[in-house]
Amino acid sequence: MKTHLSPDRSPNSRTSLVSQLITRLREIKPVENRRAGWTLIAIGVLIFIILCGRLLSIYDDPSDDDQLAFLNTASEVHDAGGISQLIRDLYEGRFTEANRHPLYIGLLSIYPTLEFGRGLSAMLGLSTLGLLTWLTARHTTLLTAGIFCVLLAINMAFCQFSTRVVCDVLMILWGGVIYDIAARDVASPRLKWSLLIGGLLGLAYLTKGTGVPLVVGVVLWNVLLYLGSHTTRFAQEKRDYTIGRTIQSIVFILAVWLIVSSPLLSRNVKRYGSPLYNVNTWLLFVDEFEQPVELSERMTVGEAGRGYWKSHTISDMVKREMTGLAWEAFILVRMLGPFPLDDSRVLFGVPLLIFGLATVIYQPKPIHVLLVIWTCLLTVMFAWYIPIAAGERFLLPLLAPLLAHAAEGLVLLSGYTGTKLSSG
Repeated sequence: MKTHLSPDRSPNSRTSLVSQLITRLREIKPVENRRAGWTLIAIGVLIFIILCGRLLSIYDDPSDDDQLAFLNTASEVHDAGGISQLIRDLYEGRFTEANRHPLYIGLLSIYPTLEFGRGLSAMLGLSTLGLLTWLTARHTTLLTAGIFCVLLAINMAFCQFSTRVVCDVLMILWGGVIYDIAARDVASPRLKWSLLIGGLLGLAYLTKGTGVPLVVGVVLWNVLLYLGSHTTRFAQEKRDYTIGRTIQSIVFILAVWLIVSSPLLSRNVKRYGSPLYNVNTWLLFVDEFEQPVELSERMTVGEAGRGYWKSHTISDMVKREMTGLAWEAFILVRMLGPFPLDDSRVLFGVPLLIFGLATVIYQPKPIHVLLVIWTCLLTVMFAWYIPIAAGERFLLPLLAPLLAHAAEGLVLLSGYTGTKLSSG
């Protein structure tokens, strides 16, 4: 006989409790505390300046990695005539660098020294922190923006790449801004949003080859929005997506992307015969790092691919991808962690990822689909690349959106637990 003193632990009761929890979470409105928000933003900016100052005070030997290659190429551009000559050389097919893309090189060519390069990256980092915090405040709350500002300011990957002579801090900027504008396009479709997205995707491609999967992801996202509008209703966005609007968005995005990317696309076609040429493509068909330029001189990429297919079994290739996915998942979570930790950052990344997932799951929006697509594309692609190179720099476009959703999740939790953050 069931006693009235014990709770009902039947499956139906547990299901009801879960349903009530989900319903409660989906009904929560964002809490706001402007005073706390401004305070957190000020703290975040101050922390970032302090951490960058500390890192900049430590000598970073550029010969150990890509920094030296960026400096050498930027010096060549500087000696040849600077940014204007670089643009002409790209359109005419004379620029030979086929690994590092030209945008950051052009900026660095203004004064191609280690000190200037590190200062340039620091200024780009500070600008990224300020702009992304402002954009977050515009479409969420000032409190959420403040939490995001602190999370990004103390982030190890963000601080590190903001003080090194490499292009990666720009990929954090482009990923965050594109994601924000895409969210605005969903909420209020306008031609200018599509044009801006296309332009920023072009700048991302001029910065790094990772810009290509970002373009693919945006196109797939537009297609899925149209298909999903007939089968799914999101919690807050209930707009219908017509085939006409979908085609228009994709056409405008790709058209502007082609225009902005045209210097590099032109160079690739004229010099190498392929619009998306990158010498690192050869590294997809080796089991360990080799000099990609030497590989490209010995064989075509098609020959490299056929050789890899003949020398490896399906089991070998599946094992490489599955092992890589496990590593990429670890790297993705670790990327969210704070300065100055190393692999132990994953211990902080896990709860932040959980907070972000809470936002995506319990208050779903169409924009979340774009983040899922980008995450899948980048992790699957670079999982295969793990035997050649592993690191957070390949996943950096995801950093700002993930931390923004983690900040939203923290505020969501505050609203659920009734924490008094809404006064002020």
